[in-house]
Amino acid sequence: MNLQTFSAVTIALLILTAAAAAQSTPVSSLTERLDPNTKEWTKVQQTTFEYNEDEQQEYSLSQIWNATDAEWTNNIQCYNTYDQRGALIVSECQAWNEAMDQWFNAQRIEIEYQGNQKSSVSSLNWNTASQDWDLIETKPLSFGNADAKSNTLLLWDHLQTVSNDFDAFGRKTLSTSTSHTQGMERKLRTTFKYNDGTAKTSLTPDARLRNYPNPVVNTTQFAFELVEQADVLIQVFNAQGKQIAALSETTLSAGAHEMAFDASDLSSGFYLFTLTANGSRLASNTMVVAAR
Repeated sequence: MNLQTFSAVTIALLILTAAAAAQSTPVSSLTERLDPNTKEWTKVQQTTFEYNEDEQQEYSLSQIWNATDAEWTNNIQCYNTYDQRGALIVSECQAWNEAMDQWFNAQRIEIEYQGNQKSSVSSLNWNTASQDWDLIETKPLSFGNADAKSNTLLLWDHLQTVSNDFDAFGRKTLSTSTSHTQGMERKLRTTFKYNDGTAKTSLTPDARLRNYPNPVVNTTQFAFELVEQADVLIQVFNAQGKQIAALSETTLSAGAHEMAFDASDLSSGFYLFTLTANGSRLASNTMVVAAR
């Protein structure tokens, strides 16, 4: 089975969340897709969250549903580290290699502060040759107080993409870009369950944007579906939000499509790719370029 990262995984990778408020914290999320034939919701991906004694999110594990074997398959796991003030300072993620049946280091985010204000975020990718982290870029930031318990960091702040946030009760909610092609159906739903027994469900549009194989070694295929004829643009961004590639096609018909992408020149780590049709961004997703 090819690893595929879906919308909820994109949320976990693009947004590093600090601790939620004490009243209620999410313990798990489940993303499902509406089957157009049976009109039933089918499993896609699940994420579980673990917290330290200060109710700060310390660990998250995302898994994708293997319908063939009827079981969950590991995908991404992330560990968060906080300083004595409770400010998020490091988030380190690993990707699951199904062929080797093991985790491998993928990306590390380090956050610096000036007083209670975030001052910069550094992105690092794992170097298998040196067995150490390579600094990719340090980006200046100004994103609110370090001691705020409802604290989020959006790395791709200039993109309209899926993001996490916390409501007034400390519950994680789901917000998505509202721009999409007219007639685009909302076919994905994500349900967050909380430690107080409550749950919250959100619906999002589904263009079935994905890539395979994932993780990527040299080449991959971007796959997506259109509900109407459209001019299509797929953009690829690195961990700093810089566009590194763009693939375009004119006048694609409604239905399923694929576009090939050569990733042989990319360094290992996480990348964001987005789908735009007729000028409206439909979906975003993430891919992992494996260490070579």
